[in-house]
Amino acid sequence: MPDTGIDEAYEKMQKLRQDIKEKPAKMGNLQFPVTFTAGIAENDGDFVNAETEFDIKLPKSDSAMYFGKTQGRDLVVKYIENDGSKYYFWQGKDGNNCTQTINS
Repeated sequence: MPDTGIDEAYEKMQKLRQDIKEKPAKMGNLQFPVTFTAGIAENDGDFVNAETEFDIKLPKSDSAMYFGKTQGRDLVVKYIENDGSKYYFWQGKDGNNCTQTINS
């Protein structure tokens, strides 16, 4: 999401996740729920080119997505780096905000 900060991207992905969850998939007479887990990482804009940015950010957002799957799926998880610390942030199924430190 170009020109979108991590908090705005998180809110947009949460809305998309909820919209998809509320509309079951249909196949003939069958209906089944669809959910997804997403991971996002912020672009600090300090990259030489898009390929370098992709190579650095994809593993971080991928890591956040897989972490979300271990937390019960159907989540959006942020990968955050702040003042040398790294952690995941997500909203739990109970509505509480959760964090988990990433040990490198």
